[in-house]
Amino acid sequence: MDQLHQFHKIFQGLPVISFTIVLGLIVLTLGRKLFWLFIGAVGFIAGLYISKHSFYGEPSWVMLLIGLVVGTAGAILAIYLQRIAIILSGFFAGGYLMLSLIYSMEWHMALVPWLFFMIGGILGAVTTAAFFDWALIILSSLTGATMIVNALPLNLYASVLILAVLIFVGFSVQAALMQRMVLDHNKKAPDSF
Repeated sequence: MDQLHQFHKIFQGLPVISFTIVLGLIVLTLGRKLFWLFIGAVGFIAGLYISKHSFYGEPSWVMLLIGLVVGTAGAILAIYLQRIAIILSGFFAGGYLMLSLIYSMEWHMALVPWLFFMIGGILGAVTTAAFFDWALIILSSLTGATMIVNALPLNLYASVLILAVLIFVGFSVQAALMQRMVLDHNKKAPDSF
């Protein structure tokens, strides 16, 4: 079975796929502006991943519930502990992206998926801490695009093409929104003369 589409197969027949695509579109285009939603989405994905491996054989709604609880906890954490929550989301987004990359290349890593997750997670956390706004834009664009592509039953070439287009669109939209926000802020700032 193709590892990239296991997510799709597990939740086949449920509105989770539609929910994931809509959430992916929001994260893709507004992840920096709605950072709490981005963090909630990353928590949702982490909860689904953990529940898929820890509660294998349970009904799909149990996995969905665990994903929603973890995602909600992440969003609440983001509201009250913004910086810590964003660095943690950088860690989980980096881990998720690394695993998605490994699975899409169809590498067989039955022995050490956690190692790849940790490497991606550390890279995501360090990037988020060092380049806060730009890291949010990049990670949320990558995460939103990956959520959308992973929810669709696409072949490898279509996945890569759509992923690249979505990343470009998400990055462009969020960068333009940030630039507009900076310009609006500069207009409101009093002159120093």
